[in-house]
Amino acid sequence: MLRNLSIGRKITGLSVILLSVMLAGSIYSYIQTNRAHSASADLTATLMPLAVRLNTIEKNALVQALVLERAIRHTTGEAARFRELNVEIESEVKAAQESMKAGLAAVSDVDDAVQLARIEPDLEALRRDHAIYAEAGFRLLDALAAEASVKGSGQKGIRLLEELLAAHEDRQNETIDRLLQRLDAAEISGSANLSRREDLAYAVAAESLGLATIAFLAGIVLSALVTRRLVRPVRALIAGADEVTRGNLDVSVEIDTRDEVGQLSRAFQKMVVELRSKARIRETFGKYLDPRVVERLLGDGKLDPGAGEKRVMTVFFSDLQGFSRISESLTAAGLVNLINSYLTLASEPIVRNEGVIDKYIGDSIMAFWGPPFYSGGDFARRACLAALAQHQQLAELKRNLPDILGIRRNLPEMQARIGLCTGELIVGSIGSNISKSFTVMGDTVNTASRLESANKQFGTRILMDSVTFDMVRGDMEARELDLLGVAGKDDPVRIYELLGEKGKVETARLELRDAFEAGLKAYRKRDWDMAERFLVAAEAIDAEDKPVALYLERVRAYRATPPDGGWDGVWRLTEK
Repeated sequence: MLRNLSIGRKITGLSVILLSVMLAGSIYSYIQTNRAHSASADLTATLMPLAVRLNTIEKNALVQALVLERAIRHTTGEAARFRELNVEIESEVKAAQESMKAGLAAVSDVDDAVQLARIEPDLEALRRDHAIYAEAGFRLLDALAAEASVKGSGQKGIRLLEELLAAHEDRQNETIDRLLQRLDAAEISGSANLSRREDLAYAVAAESLGLATIAFLAGIVLSALVTRRLVRPVRALIAGADEVTRGNLDVSVEIDTRDEVGQLSRAFQKMVVELRSKARIRETFGKYLDPRVVERLLGDGKLDPGAGEKRVMTVFFSDLQGFSRISESLTAAGLVNLINSYLTLASEPIVRNEGVIDKYIGDSIMAFWGPPFYSGGDFARRACLAALAQHQQLAELKRNLPDILGIRRNLPEMQARIGLCTGELIVGSIGSNISKSFTVMGDTVNTASRLESANKQFGTRILMDSVTFDMVRGDMEARELDLLGVAGKDDPVRIYELLGEKGKVETARLELRDAFEAGLKAYRKRDWDMAERFLVAAEAIDAEDKPVALYLERVRAYRATPPDGGWDGVWRLTEK
């Protein structure tokens, strides 16, 4: 029967039984305690302000007497002070009466109400006595003022007023003392009533404690029985969850109860099935898209497939030189084997340096570095490292060609060209409502592709634009090659050949670079003789260097036929 009840009903039933035992005693204890507290609070709320006001009245009455005494001694300015004090006393008496009325209305205890009722007539007597005293004080002040204007004419009358004022003052002080005694009596009576109520509340609380103890002991026994039935399936679920966190998606938890734990067990099993499916999807699509793209699309939802963002990124293009000629000499199986081997080796440095492989186009690879998939600020350096490492991987591929193709002779020549460009791009999902591709777009992509192709004309392997070089200047060695007018682009691109990491480039290569760049400066100044001397010096270091040979050819051609006055030193590519 219990196994068919929900956990909520099991716990609710147990709680109702235990709480019902304690509820009556707790309610009664609360009522008694609340009565004691309310009665004490009501009385205190009335007596405390009243005592403060009476003390203020007593203080001001004493000050009034001193003011009159100073006035009798012919101290000027005391009449105004007497009037101010009179107004304050009248205000305090009125406030005390109003507080008393409010207290009588609020007090619920009969004894406390009786004590307060005894104080009310004395407050009225105080108001009346003070009014009489104040009137006598004003008369005395008026007489003193008249005496001051006509010296010695009313001394006898003033003495009579002083005697009358003293009698009124005594009556007022007696009333104040009587009021203070009434307050003390009310406080003593209230304390006694409170002590009596507290004793009653304590007795009730002791009875409630006994009931609570019985309910507690019964609850321990019942809770142990219910908990034992609940904990076993929960522990099985915890063990299954631990297996999932360790990557074991073959776990199974079978619980046959119909309560929430049973429902949770079935939901857990469904979740594991979904995780298995999603893992298979990630594994499958991770081979077609970068795993980070797949993770964001299927996982945490941080990537909005339909949104496009402007980002500064480095784009990477690589292509095998003479691939069409190579493909014509191989069988279909050999060609696929070669391409797969090449792309596997060429992709590894990109992935290792945290780049995103955008697509494979035949033997070409397009990749990019930058947010949201790489948050580091050295993404241009990462792209350069991947480009350098790809050439090292190509050397390994050449060594393995006999095993890949199954031939030892007439092996194809394998050379890769790479273009790097950094700039602002649009990154997002591009395509139709039927099919989309997560990619990057913009002039930077086109320029990177043009630089990859420009390697053919310069006889180089890795070209990059000036923005990329400025970002890696402290880490990489490079040689400035040209101001290139790229097809489809208005402004020329200053291009550099990537030589290698700083500290890892041969000294002779750096000397050739320095001589070449000196010749390039002279070339742009149209100093053909000086340019030729520097380029010949570079040629002496490496006679096979293609950019040196290219510029020697240009210099000799321009010496024979100088360019016109509008020549800007830009070399314009006619091919994309």
